[in-house]
Formats: sequence, structure tokens, C-alpha cells
Amino acid sequence: MLPTKLNLCKRKVLDDPTCPMCLMEPESIEHILLEFVLTNDVLSLCHRKIQKSQSSAKSLKELMPQMFKKLNKDKMQELALIFSTLWWRRNQLVFKNIYINPNSVIKRVRHLQDEISSVETRQATQTSSINSRRRMWECPPQGFCKINRDVAVDKNVCKIGIGAAVKDEDGSFLATLREKQDSNPEPLLVETIAARRTAKFKLELGMYRVILDEDS
Repeated sequence: MLPTKLNLCKRKVLDDPTCPMCLMEPESIEHILLEFVLTNDVLSLCHRKIQKSQSSAKSLKELMPQMFKKLNKDKMQELALIFSTLWWRRNQLVFKNIYINPNSVIKRVRHLQDEISSVETRQATQTSSINSRRRMWECPPQGFCKINRDVAVDKNVCKIGIGAAVKDEDGSFLATLREKQDSNPEPLLVETIAARRTAKFKLELGMYRVILDEDS
């Protein structure tokens, strides 16, 4: 619930509910988001479906069911961003004495939409990449576990890093290993050390029905 002056009066935080912008009407949620003349200037620049539904609604409780029926996901997102930006605009004027014109409000909404779209695209790409890796990983037979092992070499300081992950037949992680060792970076020696450490790790876990899968 927005901390409008009317709501704050109901909570006995304030005594005067008058809107600090118009200085006439009580500052309710509907007044800020639907009725105020500065709000209408912004909504007049929105999608027609938003304009039509908004113009006939008397309260947010009445408006939102209409919007869910008439608007798709993108337009509902736009409406939510418009409402949040209208409240931001109100705070800019009340607390900083900065007037934000309607075009700038819409521009901010569009910018927020672009940011959300960019985040959703990145998340979809990451999910696709994760799903692709999961499809490439083959689960072990029932009753077995699989150890994926990898090793990294730092020739400059003669150190190696050994990593191992144990998964069950459902692909759930059971245990992981990360360890650094001093070692000659000669490839065959490195692989031998990594294999020996992985075998020891398996015994430490008390696992015997295990399949080893080396990462490339």
C-alpha cells in the first residue's frame, strides 16, 4: 500500500490528507494514479486500451480485473511501470520540487521496459545454456554415482587445481572437491596426480559403485 497522505491519516501518522500537489483533494491512491490532472497527462500518452479502461474505472480494485482481461503481459508490465513512475514523479515534485513532464515519464517507463527485457533475455540465454549442459551430461545407471573430474594447470607457479563433482542417477550433487597442489606441470604427471586424488576422494566418501567422467 502506497504511503499516500490519506493512508497515513488513517494510520494516525498525519492529520491532513490533502494532496500536496493539487492542494484540493485528499491524496488517495486513486487520486495519484487515476484522477489527478498530471496523471491524466501521462495516461493520455499510453496505449489506447490502457486509456479506455482507466477512464471508466473508479478505483484500482475495479481497474485491475479489467486490465487483466484486456491487456497482455507486456501491456500489464507497462501499466505497472507507469504506476510506479507516477509515484516516483510525485515524490520528485513533493520532496525535491522537481517537475517531471509527461513525455519524460513515458521515456522513463520505456527505459525500464528495455532494462527488464534485457534481463529476461540474459536469463533465457543462461537457462538455455544450463539446459544444454544438462542434456550433454549422461546420468549413470541406477544405483551408481558419477564423478566428473577436471584439472587446471598454472605453469608459472608450478601449481595445479583439481576439481571433482559427484552426482547421483538423478543428476543431484552429492559432494564436491576443490584442491590445489604444487606439481610439475607436465601433462601426464598432472593427469596421474588428479586421477589418484579423485580415487582417494571416492574412498573417503565410501563410494564404490562409481563411474568416472573426465571433463575435457
